[in-house]
Amino acid sequence: MKLFIGWSGNRSKIVALGLRDWLPTVIQKVTPWMSEVDIHSGRVWDAELSKQLEESNRSCRVAVRFPPNADHAETTARPAAPALGLEQ
Repeated sequence: MKLFIGWSGNRSKIVALGLRDWLPTVIQKVTPWMSEVDIHSGRVWDAELSKQLEESNRSCRVAVRFPPNADHAETTARPAAPALGLEQ
């Protein structure tokens, strides 16, 4: 199962990197994909991102509150569902 991991901001990136490394140790069938690690130099960023969204079976978005008691998340990015053709 290919899992697209979305993130926005440094704190979310740190959590997403940990999740990317940890998930395969507890769910062997998962293959996480994260732009920070899996888009290699020289690639067209938006084309690669779109391709991975289309090929992924699932997606998750990491959002971290900053400061910890804030009312809004650090990210303003929308979930990947519209790009995957899923209706909410």
